[in-house]
Amino acid sequence: MRYKITGNIIKFKIHEKNIMKSKKAVFMEIYLPVLTLAMCFLVILMYYHQSKAVENSLVSPYSLIEMQGKAKLFEMQEKMLLKSAVDTNLEWDETSFVQAVQEKFYSELEKDEQKELLDFIFSGLKFNNKIISLNSAERIQFLKKNNIYSFSFESGKLKISRNFEKEITLRAENKRGRNFPVIADFNYSRNYLYDIGGKYFIE
Repeated sequence: MRYKITGNIIKFKIHEKNIMKSKKAVFMEIYLPVLTLAMCFLVILMYYHQSKAVENSLVSPYSLIEMQGKAKLFEMQEKMLLKSAVDTNLEWDETSFVQAVQEKFYSELEKDEQKELLDFIFSGLKFNNKIISLNSAERIQFLKKNNIYSFSFESGKLKISRNFEKEITLRAENKRGRNFPVIADFNYSRNYLYDIGGKYFIE
């Protein structure tokens, strides 16, 4: 009899432990989904808050797109102007040819119809790490003095090099709240080669 009673007590305790384990399992089955949903909600809430906070900080790429279009137009006008300067000096000998083309090019730049070309060069022009601001009368002298355009004669070809830098500031379209402008630097370098052996071409 003693061993039967003892056995029943052991069985009862084991059964009680099984009940406790099953209760914990049921609790965990409910707790984990609730916790997961709560964490997802918290992440969504934080994302919404952060995206709303930085919305005003996003800069607009419009200025870059606009400048790219202006750069293409600038090069078209520049090629036409250089070719015109070369074609009008066919009778010059090699020694004075370079100087004649250079003078013709700058004299054409001073005309009113080339204002758009000069405006592109001097809009945000950066020289010696500084933004240059000049009036119309000072522009041509600045180009000459600082060799923005250089003219030379190499191996039977006229070489014209152009080199300048521009700096633009990109800003957010929506000025409310916090804004973080982005400063972008661009280098506009190009070499043109003219063959003066009878047939002219441009590169």
